[in-house]
Amino acid sequence: FTGEELRDAAFDNTAFSARLLREPVVARCTTTATVDVPELVGDDGAVALPAETVDLTAACTVLASWDGRYDVDSRGAVLWRELLAAVRRDVPGGLGALWAEPFDPARPVATPAGLAPAGPEGDPVLSALGRAVQTLATAGWAVDVPLGDVQYALRTDPRIGLHGGPGGDGLTNAVGYDDPSSTSEPMPDAGERLIPGSDLRPGGYPVDEGTSFVMAVDFTGDAPRAWVLLTYGQTGDRNSELFDVQTRRFRDKDWRDAAFTEEAILADPALTEVAVSS
Repeated sequence: FTGEELRDAAFDNTAFSARLLREPVVARCTTTATVDVPELVGDDGAVALPAETVDLTAACTVLASWDGRYDVDSRGAVLWRELLAAVRRDVPGGLGALWAEPFDPARPVATPAGLAPAGPEGDPVLSALGRAVQTLATAGWAVDVPLGDVQYALRTDPRIGLHGGPGGDGLTNAVGYDDPSSTSEPMPDAGERLIPGSDLRPGGYPVDEGTSFVMAVDFTGDAPRAWVLLTYGQTGDRNSELFDVQTRRFRDKDWRDAAFTEEAILADPALTEVAVSS
């Protein structure tokens, strides 16, 4: 790997689940215009989503043109994420039930593989797609909403849309949300989940954990070269320009050169020197 290849790989954002399953899901929904989804009842016994006949046409078109990536401008990533969330919640066996050939430790590269056929009680993947469409409509998002409109850094205002996604969807650039009680910094309230089993909250997908400090180092030249990002900023001072500048660079995949050598350090226009004496 060159340094550029390493940086590209780190933020490639291809969901492995989509790489393996997107095309067969599209092939199946292309031949099915609608699906009936049952009533979804929450843990409190209240109806979270009603029984409904859902039109899959627009969603199928979105997934057909999606490249399988969770980039800021990706249209299809949010829909796919909600499809997988519905499978985890509603399908017995969860994501394992999607595969025609389950994971085999003796063949770890070739398995799991293929989309499982529909059963006698219906097609779980189409039901999950219908539930994803219903979930996004209830939350007020279009099926082709760009990921960066929905997924955002929780600590910043104005809001900064982010790429990446859940590791469980097959991403190495894993970002997500957890109770921010471990920080002393004042944090906005993300709100409660809108739908059981979905990560959607009133503002979308808040992010307060995951990819944080990232570094790529290239040893192929005469001297090492390095690029770094501290994605959640360098300070808790909201009045400082350092508060969110690297979060924005993370959003833009704009790596910061690290002044690794003495020559690079001395060439930094922002360099300041302080003499310390005892």
